[in-house]
Amino acid sequence: MALVWAAVRSPHALILLLCALAVAAPLTRAESLVRAANTTLALPAAAPAEFYMKEVAFTSLSSYNQASSMVSPPGETARLFIAQKEGKITVLTNLPGTDKETFLDLEGTVEKQGESGLLGLAFNPNYATNGYFYIFYSFSEDGDLF
Repeated sequence: MALVWAAVRSPHALILLLCALAVAAPLTRAESLVRAANTTLALPAAAPAEFYMKEVAFTSLSSYNQASSMVSPPGETARLFIAQKEGKITVLTNLPGTDKETFLDLEGTVEKQGESGLLGLAFNPNYATNGYFYIFYSFSEDGDLF
């Protein structure tokens, strides 16, 4: 009982006690290690040959290099924001048209080497009212990559 009381008072001792009990406890039923088959999911034996199609949705986007994300603000269907690894965010307006304009340019700030760069863009659920959006990018300062 004193050991249990000490374990409750110290989280590390509690973890050690639980690990010791798990290792020391013998398995009572071998069938408890057998995974039951899923009988409710019905998938075909093989995927159909026409399982997917490739289609160029935006023929005017060939000038984009290393686009990291394509996002529309919540509730909007006429604008598409494209973030590029180099640090530029472009907005296509008047979809399905091809009018485009620069939304944000961080090319001088973003570090583009290797896997770095402007890697993500997301809009706040209340973007229409508060204008908040979020970006994820890499930068370097004094030779250190952040």
